[in-house]
Amino acid sequence: MSLTDASSRVVRRGASRCSIFPSPSPVSYDARRCISQGWLRKEVERNLNWSRTAKEIDAGRQKSFLTMLEERGLVKQIAGNRDALDKLLTKKRIGVYCGVDATASSLHIGHMLPVMILFWSYVHGYPTFHLIGGATAKIGDPSGRSTEREPMHRSSRSKNILLMQEQIKRMWKKIEFYAARHGFVHDKKSMSWLRGIYNNSTWHNKVTVSEILGQLGRGIRISTLLGRDSVKERLNSGVGMNVAEFFYPLMQSWDWWEMFKQKGVQLQIGGSDQYGNLLSGIEAVSYMQANVSHDSERIKQPDLAEGDFSLFAITTPLLTTPSGQKLGKSAGNAVWLDPNLTTPYELYQYFVRLPDSEVEQYLKWFTFIPVKDIGVIMEEHNKDASKRLAQNFLAHEFVELVHGWHIAEEARIQTTQLYPNSVNVYEYFKDLINIKSPNQTAKPPPPLPDYAAPVQVPDKDARKQFAQYTLPELNKYAPQMNVFNKNVDTAIKLPRAFFARKSWPVILYTSGLAGSRTEATKLLQNKGAYVHGAHGGNIETKDRVVWNPITATKIGDAVQYIRDNTLMIRAGKWNLKVIEVVDDEVWEQEGMTFPVDKDGKPKAQLARPGEEEYDENVEAIKLLQSLPRSSWKPGMTAGEALEIAKARDGSKPTAQKRFSDAPPDGLSGFSGVH
Repeated sequence: MSLTDASSRVVRRGASRCSIFPSPSPVSYDARRCISQGWLRKEVERNLNWSRTAKEIDAGRQKSFLTMLEERGLVKQIAGNRDALDKLLTKKRIGVYCGVDATASSLHIGHMLPVMILFWSYVHGYPTFHLIGGATAKIGDPSGRSTEREPMHRSSRSKNILLMQEQIKRMWKKIEFYAARHGFVHDKKSMSWLRGIYNNSTWHNKVTVSEILGQLGRGIRISTLLGRDSVKERLNSGVGMNVAEFFYPLMQSWDWWEMFKQKGVQLQIGGSDQYGNLLSGIEAVSYMQANVSHDSERIKQPDLAEGDFSLFAITTPLLTTPSGQKLGKSAGNAVWLDPNLTTPYELYQYFVRLPDSEVEQYLKWFTFIPVKDIGVIMEEHNKDASKRLAQNFLAHEFVELVHGWHIAEEARIQTTQLYPNSVNVYEYFKDLINIKSPNQTAKPPPPLPDYAAPVQVPDKDARKQFAQYTLPELNKYAPQMNVFNKNVDTAIKLPRAFFARKSWPVILYTSGLAGSRTEATKLLQNKGAYVHGAHGGNIETKDRVVWNPITATKIGDAVQYIRDNTLMIRAGKWNLKVIEVVDDEVWEQEGMTFPVDKDGKPKAQLARPGEEEYDENVEAIKLLQSLPRSSWKPGMTAGEALEIAKARDGSKPTAQKRFSDAPPDGLSGFSGVH
């Protein structure tokens, strides 16, 4: 494709800049969105590189993407013609997606097989998308279930959506470093790796049931729905199935239709228990494409045949226990990826305890280690199975994939301390296979207070990338929170009365989002703190993740954002706190206490009913505001001014130290902060 051909394409207004669509009809200049010649050259270069790879595959000198997945055992069934899918994946960078309903706050290892195909798709250059089912979680997928799901409160669902989105976002960031260690380097300048995380509430909140049934419902036959194994089992069990569960495949099919229209997704990934839903989706979306007026022709390219617009689905095997029971939340045996639910050490030990008969397949499933190197690992493992070399290798790789290299190293060291005979597999295999481990000889960062996690980045290249954010010599007490050193904190509990009697600076400081109340105040002034909810009295988020800057100044403002005994706040990009709001009676009965500072003192205190609430920060600000401007002298600090104000007022002691370095001009930002 020439540069002129690429230039003739237009980008729909509002679409991703990486989505190129041919114009089906002449388009006016006003309808075009300007893109640079540099971006067009990169698009031409990407297409040329893709064509070269396709020629290598056609000539038999390189394995196709589908063949590689099959070799690793990730493919159980293919909905559609296998050869046609193989040809399409070789010829075209089609969109790939898989979805998961927000019925829990975390993914578990049972979700990871479809996710691994997403990861492989991503590093091979396919546009890859993760869909969170905020809307479909209202119903719940009946596949594989013998009973109905319990209804979930909207606020609980919103919390699950938020936590799951944060978890997936972190995993996607870490996979780039993990892939680079295995030779898949992301060239950001070429923009050849595309990914996205979406919530299906985005479109389900805008469409009515009559629209779905009137358009999509015509493309799905009742016989297809009744023929699904999950429907047969529920009907024959005597429990039955409600209408919402019966029509769940329509909701999932509409998701695929939206992803097809917006992102050109032609391949969906799911577990083997999803095969019936995937077939229904292919049938429904194919009907929509052929019979419903839409603009999906924008994703077509003139050099592709009609068969290149076919839809396909891949199912992966299900993870089971040695007894054959499915691993998952419904079965009550889930191994979670959230470190607050399953610690990295416990996750590490889960894989260390795998039987020898399963470890080779797990290495193919859950790592990027080449198959030939897995053969070498198993050969060494079989020489002395008691060393559990393969299990330790698998455990380290998986924990790194989910939590990062440094967390995997911590889990390995903990294992070595408990089991001294454990082997460092990277040292053992360094001369046998081509596996690189990140450099861990970096000088440790300076001591930090308890509220700031040490900056640990897994390798030299990563340290260079984050150097602009992690310069301890600039501010050693406020390092940048990043994906490698900050997990979502869900263990904080605070009494309900605390939010009614305290201001946002106190809440941010107590929860650990700021190192002091002064720092919290400055954070608010710079609009660097966010709360999950919407302004204007409409706090409900309709199953969407809605972050808004905290701008209110009055005490008790946080109360309106509490939903289902939960408050979610964030500072920056990665520092997120999910606070459990406890009833005051429970707080006192169980003897709960506030978080403590570096000196072991509580960060906050709750006055007894009837006692006056005293906030030293607020008191100091009031004193400074009462001081006439004529009392200020050139070069006077806020601390000195505070002493003068106290002498004038004869007031109670205040937090002089916190204002000792603040210039007088900085006081303008404090007005109205309580």
